[in-house]
Amino acid sequence: MRAALEVEKLSVSYGGDPAVSVPHLALPAGTLAGVVGANGAGKSTLVNGLLGWSRGPARASGVVKLDGETLNGLPTYQRVQRGLVLVPEGLAVFGTMLVEENLRSTRPHGPEAERRAFSVDHVFALFPRLAERRANRAASLSGGERQMLAIGRALRLGPKVLLLDEPSIGLAPRLVLTLLLTIRKLADAGLSVLLVEQNVRAAMEVVDHLYLLERGRIIADGPIGAMRDDPRIVEAYLGSTKA
Repeated sequence: MRAALEVEKLSVSYGGDPAVSVPHLALPAGTLAGVVGANGAGKSTLVNGLLGWSRGPARASGVVKLDGETLNGLPTYQRVQRGLVLVPEGLAVFGTMLVEENLRSTRPHGPEAERRAFSVDHVFALFPRLAERRANRAASLSGGERQMLAIGRALRLGPKVLLLDEPSIGLAPRLVLTLLLTIRKLADAGLSVLLVEQNVRAAMEVVDHLYLLERGRIIADGPIGAMRDDPRIVEAYLGSTKA
């Protein structure tokens, strides 16, 4: 199966200190893969490095390929235009705009024939709560609703690969499961998704493949069936005995 996203020798450093070092990562087309690890493990730095940007002065090196095209040397906005789209931690929506305005202000770039651009109606079908709140300002939404809107805006860009950075942060457990199951539906429909999550137990309910990140390095990865029994996952994140 071809890789929608492939990474070779990705390294991100701050002030000479390495923050992330990933020799290889591949996301097959139509797969939902999870990157899990403790707070501070480097998960956000990893996905930001894929897009070639950082919240602070960072130096990134390595090869990032999207659908076979090398993205090295391209600025972040051009990587987004080519279909590598990130929903960052922090809910990237315009608070003073209405829900529907947020969605309609976003549109795909590049040849649409190469990827699926989600319509506003499709986003509303995916997240019925947004349809109910379409005439409300984004600032008035709950945390879960704003996360849905942020994902909806990303889908409007027609991603080839969707990167999600901690979408469950601050959400009630019931909403976490609902949101992740919706992301699972997107993958089942053919969208390639890389999900960064601190909620390991929840991520394991929906992903096909799991990467375990510690101190900026992938220390284990494999199909979810095998990773469920990995002692490093069980002991550190699921307790000494699995629930």
